[in-house]
Formats: sequence, C-alpha cells, structure tokens
Amino acid sequence: MATQGPIPFPAPNRFRQLLSWMNRGPVLRGREPIPISSIIVPYRYDVITRVDFFRVLQAHFHLVDQDPGMLHETCLKHHYYLWFKHAFFSRKYPMGYTEDLLDREFRNRVRRNVALLESFATGGFDERFPLTLRRGIVTVRSLTGSRVPSRQPFLGDGCHRLALLILLGQRDLQPSQYEVQLYGRYRPLDITLELLPHLGLTERDFASFLGADVGGCSAVEQFIESIRSEPRRALKEWRAFLSSAQEHLR
Repeated sequence: MATQGPIPFPAPNRFRQLLSWMNRGPVLRGREPIPISSIIVPYRYDVITRVDFFRVLQAHFHLVDQDPGMLHETCLKHHYYLWFKHAFFSRKYPMGYTEDLLDREFRNRVRRNVALLESFATGGFDERFPLTLRRGIVTVRSLTGSRVPSRQPFLGDGCHRLALLILLGQRDLQPSQYEVQLYGRYRPLDITLELLPHLGLTERDFASFLGADVGGCSAVEQFIESIRSEPRRALKEWRAFLSSAQEHLR
C-alpha cells in the first residue's frame, strides 16, 4: 500500500525499515524567513481549517468550564471535525473504527487544542520545538495524483502551532521557528484534494486560499492568470490539480 511521506525503495520486508532509515537525510536548521503561504498552498488547506477552528475556540472559550457539552457540539459543526474524521482519523485507523472511538479521540483533541491555545496566549511560540518542514531530492506524486512543481519545502510536523502563528498575524516563518528534514525520495501530503469533497467550499473560498501565495484572488481563473509565466510543464501540473479541485467546489 502506498504511503505519504518519505518513500522507501522497494525491498523485502526485513530490509524496508533499514532502507527507510537510509532514505532519511540530515535535519537542517532554518536559514532564512519562509513565506507561510508557500508551505500551505496548494496542498494544505487543512491549516486554514485549523486557523478558523482556533478562532471558534477563542470565541467560545467561556464554554470550556461553563458548558463543555455545548462546546463539543459547536466543534462538531466546524470543518475541523471533517478534517479530523476524513483526513486524520481515517489515516490513523485505515482498517476502520467505531463512532465511540472517533468521539472519544475528538474530545481529547479539542482539549489539547484548548491547552495549546492557552499556552500560546501566555508564552507564545516555543522556539525550543521548531516546526518540521520536509524536502526531498526526488519528489513523487501524492496519493491524490498531484505533483505541483516548486512547492518545496513541504509542511511536516507542527501544523496546529503554525495555525496559531497565522492567527496572530505572522506571514513568514523565522529561521528559529523551523527546521528542514531532508529525504532521498519524498511523497508530499496533499490534504487539500482529500478534504475538498467533504467541505462544500465555494470557488471564491478556494480562490482566496490559492491567492494567499500570489497577492489575492477571487476566482480560480484569476489564479491561473497569475501563474502563466511558469514553465509549460509546471502550468500543466497546476491545471490538473485545479481541475480536480474544481470538481468539489460549489
């Protein structure tokens, strides 16, 4: 079964762990500011979902102690729950799961997000634990079939903390806030195309997400116009990605 992330070379089972380790290169410290939009567009719409979810938690923070049940019901109505169920949880339990397990783990996730929100409010971003970005010498297609060029480094670990940085208005990751894990071969995680069938986004919503990387857009065609200067092959990959995305927009 194909996996997302570092790709081990085909080999008998007893060697796969060794080759997976060999596929992993060094970890490099951040060297320059990186625009946050460049690591979430186009594959990581889930980060935008997290940002909005933290806004909801802020607005309903009084319910944490006053009415946890109402807070839970509010969270269930948010796109974040759809990400948790259809992107995160289904990958964690590919053989299936019970609704009770899903409910229990989602409640735990909400509690962790509340704690993270409180931690950021009092101490900000803890630079002892930088975000992990990922870069591959060879990049293969995602499981959704997309391969949008020039999107490295890719977002790895620390997505919720990245969402809080965005919520605070930060536009660039500073060198002290990230590190880059290198791989020989890497398959990027395309959460956007996984998630779109469940969200019911409008074209304007999606174009606004894409436009974060090019100065703003209100329509997908406007975004395409903004990238026409890219090489023909790159433009073809972009069009294929956008065509797949538009099938799920309202």
